[in-house]
Amino acid sequence: MCPKINHTIRTYDAIHDLYDAETRDFWEKFPAVTVREFVSRLHGKDVLNLGSGPGRDSLILRGQGLNVTCIDGSKEMVEMTSKLGFKSIQADIRNLNLAGLYDGIWAYSSLIHLTYDESKELLAKIPDLLRPDGILLLGLIEGEGNETRNVAGSSYLRYFEYYGEKKVESLFHGTRMKFVYYDAFKPGNHTYLNYILEKVP
Repeated sequence: MCPKINHTIRTYDAIHDLYDAETRDFWEKFPAVTVREFVSRLHGKDVLNLGSGPGRDSLILRGQGLNVTCIDGSKEMVEMTSKLGFKSIQADIRNLNLAGLYDGIWAYSSLIHLTYDESKELLAKIPDLLRPDGILLLGLIEGEGNETRNVAGSSYLRYFEYYGEKKVESLFHGTRMKFVYYDAFKPGNHTYLNYILEKVP
């Protein structure tokens, strides 16, 4: 596993409770229109939350009547979603080996912790996890390049990959997915880029 990703997973294991508390406001303000667009385009109820973290977005999706499976590289995060009643899997999201297919995949602020090349390789596999009319929601952060940042006041590190329009287009080139929806969300200093893509037959 890439050392950068190792650092990030160890950080989330260490700060899982703090991260959960800090993201409460984010998910309370998250645009309902993005959730509605995702739900309205689904042709079934089985959804995989790819990089599920502590599960606040999974709770939103379950509130829409969806059957959510959570997957995350952090043991502590998986324990948190298990306690919330979700089927939860601890795994490296870059090497998925899952049984069954999903109507939708929700990947919010998870691929930002992978390098561009790792994300492109993962996204090439996503259609194989989706049913013929399946969709993907992807949340990225706007910016240039990448960086490894300390969690404030600590030695814990997280890796971030940032995206602009051309980089996003390149990311999905040749991945058997097409863009069908876009919006942006700026709850603070960062702009979050929200995309919905459909599997191409």
